[in-house]
Amino acid sequence: MRALRGAGEDVPVGDTAWIDDAERIAARPGIADGEALRRIGAGERTAHAVADLIGRRRAQFPQLARVASAIHADVNLARDIERAVDIDGSVRDKATPELAKLRRRIGQLRVSLRETAERICRSFGEDALTTLVGSRHVLVVPRREIRRGTGVVHAASQTGESLYFEPPRLVAMNNDVESLVGKEHAEVLRILRDFGQRVHSGAGRMRANSEAIEVLDAIRARALFSEQYHCTAPGPSPDGTVCLEGARHPVLERILSSEGRAHLVPLDITIAPHERVLVITGPNAGGKTVALKTLGVCALLHQCGIDVPCGQGALLPVFERILVEVGDGQSLESSMSTFTSHLAHLDTMVRSASPDALCLVDEIGQGTDPDEGAALAIATLEALVEKGAAAVATTHFGRIKSFALSTAGVANASMAFDEVDGRPLYRILLGVAGRSRGIETAQRMGFEGGVVARARELLGTEAFDLDDVLARLERERLQLEDQRRMFEKKKEEHQDAIAAYNEKRGAYELTRKQAERKALREAQDVLESARRDVERVVEQIRTRNADAESIREARATIRGRLERIHAQLAAPAGEVRPLMFTEADACVSISPSGAPAGVVVKVDGGRALVEINGRRIRIPVERLYPPDDDAPTTEPAASSVPAVEWEPLESAELDVRGQDRETALAALILFLDRAALTGIYEVKIIHGVGTGVLAAAVRDALRTDQRLEWFREGAHGEGGAGVTVVRFSR
Repeated sequence: MRALRGAGEDVPVGDTAWIDDAERIAARPGIADGEALRRIGAGERTAHAVADLIGRRRAQFPQLARVASAIHADVNLARDIERAVDIDGSVRDKATPELAKLRRRIGQLRVSLRETAERICRSFGEDALTTLVGSRHVLVVPRREIRRGTGVVHAASQTGESLYFEPPRLVAMNNDVESLVGKEHAEVLRILRDFGQRVHSGAGRMRANSEAIEVLDAIRARALFSEQYHCTAPGPSPDGTVCLEGARHPVLERILSSEGRAHLVPLDITIAPHERVLVITGPNAGGKTVALKTLGVCALLHQCGIDVPCGQGALLPVFERILVEVGDGQSLESSMSTFTSHLAHLDTMVRSASPDALCLVDEIGQGTDPDEGAALAIATLEALVEKGAAAVATTHFGRIKSFALSTAGVANASMAFDEVDGRPLYRILLGVAGRSRGIETAQRMGFEGGVVARARELLGTEAFDLDDVLARLERERLQLEDQRRMFEKKKEEHQDAIAAYNEKRGAYELTRKQAERKALREAQDVLESARRDVERVVEQIRTRNADAESIREARATIRGRLERIHAQLAAPAGEVRPLMFTEADACVSISPSGAPAGVVVKVDGGRALVEINGRRIRIPVERLYPPDDDAPTTEPAASSVPAVEWEPLESAELDVRGQDRETALAALILFLDRAALTGIYEVKIIHGVGTGVLAAAVRDALRTDQRLEWFREGAHGEGGAGVTVVRFSR
């Protein structure tokens, strides 16, 4: 789906609530509701559009085509509904010829009836007027003007001075109108009943359409989520390793982005096969709970087949169950305190744990005496280790930190803290227990100074000695982590350089044989030309009777020609040398590969005007090469084509990282023009990942370029989401 969207297409899924209308009509066959029919018709149109779009790209997207193959839309039903039913649900006049005829006749009669009523009204004097009683035209006439037996009296006014009177002429005409209205109503009911029957007979097909569209909608939603949060698909992990680099919590990222706050710090989370339990410690408000929730969300997304918001190379196993204990489960209704709720959840977790389970516990052992809470927490973690479950727990208890340091199968981790600035860095440091820094957090938040100082006194020096050791370990680990990140960045740059080199080397190998053949043909042409020159010189000597001056001139001519031959043949095997000279109407190329090829229009000094693919290019002669035999050439156009100063493209990559949108797009357009003229059919645009704005702008511009066959996101080893690979149509 992401590839389909990247190609500039999108599945028009829309709302599938219309299936409820179809099933309601099918359950009780009869007269269908007009508004429901309009929704059903729109649903059939949507189903047809989806099936048509994916059907046209069946070869490219076979999995989507397999889902869409269940869609069988009734376009005729949709067309008939649109023709017969208006957007407000009313039946149109043109629904059937009979209905159009009835409504036309009703309109004519109503006009005639109104005119007749007004004419009769004038005969009763100025005090009379026309009005409607129900749907019938009547007169309001003073009582004194009406004679008994001359019409129908419907009612009297409140004063009794006037009567609602229907003369015999109006009675007949009103009756005619009502008769036609009854027939019109019957025709409308028949039309709606017919549509109801058609919906009833196609309800099963519509249900299949709706289910297929809902599946495609879910796939599309996953693709949109993946694009919005720059997600990747984790690889399989048969040994249970959890490896997330640059993981982000999508909800937190959305909140921070909507509020315009600081960029979310990505997390690196690792659970090794030999250390399945991870204990995270560190400062308050340092990100421990966020790390826990990020891992849980990423695992759940992976379980649901949704790409995970993290960097390339992620590994995640498929867990049989994910058990979570986060937050305060206190309940007055069930008489549970914070601690008893915590214990109940831990008990369930231990009983349900298995090697295929992921257990996440925030502040394990909290809510009771620290010694007892730590003991319960350690016993729980030991049980999880014994059962082989993957588990992550956060804590502030020193005993649990010591337990993690000394127990096989348990790893320590801490949230990094900047000692200089006194602020959390929201990064995980593996292998190091962290300080809680409760007193420092209170000081950072502006807690009353005297209280903070007294707290330090009460804590004592022994605790500070341990904190100093932990702080030193944390600093050293942070330095090692920074060095590792720098090494990884250099490694990635090195791999990209190797990939670029291999790509260029592969392109060279593909053209090497062609280059050798060109060089051989060029040598043969040069030798043949030399042979003709020698024959011409010999003929001149013969005609001049071999005088001394003629012999000297002949020797000089042959010597100069041989020097040029040796210069041309001195190139290494396989190397294609530029042309030494050219002339009008000669076939040449602007690339050593020999393609694309064009025709020299004229030579002016050291520059040639060459026409290639309908464009004229002014280029130095020393930049021209022999054409490939298979390269198509075009004859110069009869009409005048403006010449442009232009140099062939020497690199198949464009790097726009760090540029603003307008500068990058201008560079992209120029790069694509030069690539098309040079004959390079596949290029790379390096835009980086960043916020995704520059990448989106580049791909929006590529969608409008008619010269392109396709473009896609870079694969692993090509630069991933930071690169777009472009292929020109040949």
